[in-house]
Amino acid sequence: MSLLPSNSNGRASAGYCVERQCLLKSFLSATSSVPLARLNDEKDKIYWVTANWKTTTTAKQKSAANQNTEAKKIMELVLHLTKKEDLETLFTPLPDNSTHELSIAMDKRREVMDRIVDAVMQFLTDHEKKTKTSSSRQSSASASTTGALYSRWKKLQYTTKDPNDNTENNIQPWPAAGMALNGSATAIGQGQQKEAARKRQRQDIE
Repeated sequence: MSLLPSNSNGRASAGYCVERQCLLKSFLSATSSVPLARLNDEKDKIYWVTANWKTTTTAKQKSAANQNTEAKKIMELVLHLTKKEDLETLFTPLPDNSTHELSIAMDKRREVMDRIVDAVMQFLTDHEKKTKTSSSRQSSASASTTGALYSRWKKLQYTTKDPNDNTENNIQPWPAAGMALNGSATAIGQGQQKEAARKRQRQDIE
């Protein structure tokens, strides 16, 4: 694993911008080494370091902004699936006073990032096996780019429910389950809350 510069292609110094085919592991590396983000004390929410991101002002501004948003959005699922100790390993600054300690820390980060990518891929695959979208998603089942993973998760309505757990309590309410970077996740959460309220009212009437 190499330490990344402040951008995805290594040619500019004006900040980081997500590549169109950005591997999730590369984005995790950039997020922790640039750094692009920081965790709150409870390690259940992420704050993006705006100053380290490239301002997109070109004709491709909308496309680049979408790529950035998709990569950030998939981090909601990363936070949901990753243990706190692994998140701490990912976000703790690398030591700079010892080559040996740096090597050990980088190896630990690499292992954590591999586990995270595997967990995200497995989570989406397990859900797709239980939904009607599975047949249409077979071609991208092995794609670990942030955009592809985001698209798969979006088709599942940004769920964070364990596909092997049938209890209703396992559904995480939005935006508590993540950062709610765009309106879709918040809207889904509000819709679920309204539906629950309607059900309670019908039960009270009955």
